[in-house]
Amino acid sequence: MNKQIKVMIISVIFIIPLAIALCGLFTIPIISNNNSIYEMKSPSTSAISATWTPLSDPGIGNRFSGGMVYDDTRNCIYLFGGLEGSGCSHTAKNTLYKYDVAGNSWSLLSPSGTPPDARADFGMVLDTANDQLIIFGGDDGDVSVFGDTWTYDISGNSWHNKNPSSPPSARRFTKMVYDSNQGQVILFGGDDGSPSSQTWTYNPNTNVWTNKNPSGSIPGRQEHVMIYDAQNDQVIVFGGSSGSNLDDTWAYNIQSNSWSNLNPSNKPTGRIDAGFSYINGTDIAVLFAGKTSVATQETWAYNITSNNWEDITPVSSPLIRYFHQMCFDSQGRQVFMYGGTDGCDRRIDFYKLTSTSFAIQSGDQNPPDDSTPPNAPVLEEITPNPDTDGTIILNWNDISNADNYTIYRSNSQITQIDGTLTNLSTTTNSYYTDIIGTDGTYYYTVIAENRAGASSIAIPVSVSVSLGGRNAPVIIPGFPLDIVLIGSFISIIVLYKLTKRRLHF
Repeated sequence: MNKQIKVMIISVIFIIPLAIALCGLFTIPIISNNNSIYEMKSPSTSAISATWTPLSDPGIGNRFSGGMVYDDTRNCIYLFGGLEGSGCSHTAKNTLYKYDVAGNSWSLLSPSGTPPDARADFGMVLDTANDQLIIFGGDDGDVSVFGDTWTYDISGNSWHNKNPSSPPSARRFTKMVYDSNQGQVILFGGDDGSPSSQTWTYNPNTNVWTNKNPSGSIPGRQEHVMIYDAQNDQVIVFGGSSGSNLDDTWAYNIQSNSWSNLNPSNKPTGRIDAGFSYINGTDIAVLFAGKTSVATQETWAYNITSNNWEDITPVSSPLIRYFHQMCFDSQGRQVFMYGGTDGCDRRIDFYKLTSTSFAIQSGDQNPPDDSTPPNAPVLEEITPNPDTDGTIILNWNDISNADNYTIYRSNSQITQIDGTLTNLSTTTNSYYTDIIGTDGTYYYTVIAENRAGASSIAIPVSVSVSLGGRNAPVIIPGFPLDIVLIGSFISIIVLYKLTKRRLHF
């Protein structure tokens, strides 16, 4: 083969890609679907070490398919309803128990008012703003399925049937979380005759349920697990069943009203009826047990930031189970787990899971006052304006009690946060770079967020983008045009030198 042709082949195969990669080595951007640029992150490589510790028998019998939540104000746990029985028989309950964490003692409460019908497989949350439990749906452990909404007034120790006018259809095996930023309940999925893909919100102050009809095609499911990630104001869903077990992980962005498939590379086997608890103050959620083809006793940690699942099953673990109850104690930084079943083998044990990784993460040890939402940031005017290269740099002032900031973009004037805006990113920085590929006028705003809620929107700023007909051409995905041109130029020089020297191959 002609030597010069050999040189050209080697150059095309090896030298051009190498030159381009070297030019972009320190600034490799990844272009997202919304044309925003975000930093490539590596999953955490540090293993989480956790320990399960058995606690004394609560003395309240076996219980599964009930509801259990932690009350940070009183440092206690509430356990309501569920199924109880021996062997393969069971009976639905409507009793309400309270566990005093500090005193390590259980007590049966006797609320006033007519209680909900005995039930299992319902949704239950603690509404911290109104100091109440909220319960929806479930079944009687047999054929009756409920569609009612109840509250338990903790301070008044009383039950109330809310009778909202347009609730979701009756369903069981649904999941609910409490959105502390907006002060609302979020419900997803369940069995209302078939696995549902509906997303609903409930406003406790107006007693109104709203079908959100979000974008994103999350498959309908039941018997899944779900948490609320307050730091990022999103809901995380894993697994469940749509007729067969699912192993997918989804996020619901509350501000944009959209579901997205997170597609983590490592994940647990698909399962139903597991326990799932968010470790607030961190980016970790813990999943325990559940049923794949059989009951399991695995413990998994999901890192929200790196979108990575890690099997952290300790050497010593509770027995296999599913339909158990779990919640996180934010004061003691520990997960509590009670009951469950393995077919006809009932569990009456009570455990706690501890880990040094459950400590509040660095930067939150002495957090600023987050008892009230932060003030709105102030966006700097965008320069240059008009912009000719599509690189839009946003800057705003740092808010002392903000945990993070969410940036939005629109093609029209912004007056409020709604589904018409593009949610660009959530960051802890006070700056952001957006990449625009099409001529036009773009409007931006940002909100600051903490555990108490979100700020009002920053006064929007705008920029006119005129790319001079270039419209951000992409030669090689992930590499800006200038890097590709420089790399190609270097390759031509190398090719010329090799040809001149008549190298032998």
